[in-house]
Amino acid sequence: MINLETSKSISTETCIQAQEPTKKTASHLPAIDGLRGLAAMMVVFYHCWNMHRSVPFPQFSLFGVTVPLYRVFTPGYTGVYLFFVLSGFCLAYPFFSNPERKDNWPAYAMNRVRRIWPPYVISFLILYAIGALLQYAQIYPAEEFLYEKFKWIKFVKALFLIRKSHICNSYWTLVLEWRWYLCFPALLIMARRIPPVFMVAAVCGVSYLSQYPFLAGRLQPFALGPLFGFLPMFALGIWAAHLAVSKSEALPLWERWLVNHSLLGVTVSALWCLAFCPPVKQITYTTTLAAWGPLYFFLILAVLNQPQFKQVFSSAPFVKLGVISYSIYLLQEPVICAGRIFIEMPGSGGFGLFCTRYLLMPVLCVLAGWAF
Repeated sequence: MINLETSKSISTETCIQAQEPTKKTASHLPAIDGLRGLAAMMVVFYHCWNMHRSVPFPQFSLFGVTVPLYRVFTPGYTGVYLFFVLSGFCLAYPFFSNPERKDNWPAYAMNRVRRIWPPYVISFLILYAIGALLQYAQIYPAEEFLYEKFKWIKFVKALFLIRKSHICNSYWTLVLEWRWYLCFPALLIMARRIPPVFMVAAVCGVSYLSQYPFLAGRLQPFALGPLFGFLPMFALGIWAAHLAVSKSEALPLWERWLVNHSLLGVTVSALWCLAFCPPVKQITYTTTLAAWGPLYFFLILAVLNQPQFKQVFSSAPFVKLGVISYSIYLLQEPVICAGRIFIEMPGSGGFGLFCTRYLLMPVLCVLAGWAF
């Protein structure tokens, strides 16, 4: 997920900007790290308040309507979509910023494996061992906490990200990310040969068609339905990378306008999300893309071009969270599960649950990510 990048090496190596002959570029994009931190904490707060049961305390009034705090964090699940857009951006940025560099796809593949797979394997094996130990010791409630019955075929497939492991629901995004890495070269080649906006439009068409029953049934055995459904998110990241490295005078007037008015784009997209996005249980790939894709596309442009956004997301707290965002994402759901089982007191009132979920759980998730 998310982007589901591993560590500081991702932010400093994956998003390296080589110097162009006509444009001097920086070697690091702190604001992109800051967006990773935002995405990770969005997922954390969403799971803190919504993963098991929603707590109506505290409440506040908004335009005469009483709103419990957990509903404010409900859109936090879209932090995963922000990771998807960032993934497209960070993979494409080095290629666009150094167009004369020769493509080395074997090295690209090895880098993807090296940066994503080892931390996942370590966390997977640790969590699996913990769950199995709880089950063996018959500690309540082992069935709910990080455990699935051992079967060799399923175990190997989950270990190599061929299928989603049910030991941790959040790991479905890693399986999707793994498949996305195979599609990236084709989308990058397309974005180089035609205007990237046409590439995005083509990918949106593929995504829409893939949801028809005729095609969905044929994609299901290969688990490609979710990939094609979310593929436009990654494509928007590629387009954002193209806009980020292009000189202003080289862009068409309308793309130049998008870059210069990215703050307006964020504002309008956010209002559009509030009005358009359906409840979580009713979302589809189409509504997800239409609601959240433009928001996170403009957010990336804003943090790179608008001084206000750049200053906020380049600040130390956001950047430090971004550096460990992958570790936070790997461990946040197990930490929250453990907190709910072993820390929350039975019969805790609203204030007690508020302190546990709003204050303690997020801190524990960050500490776990930092330690990992």
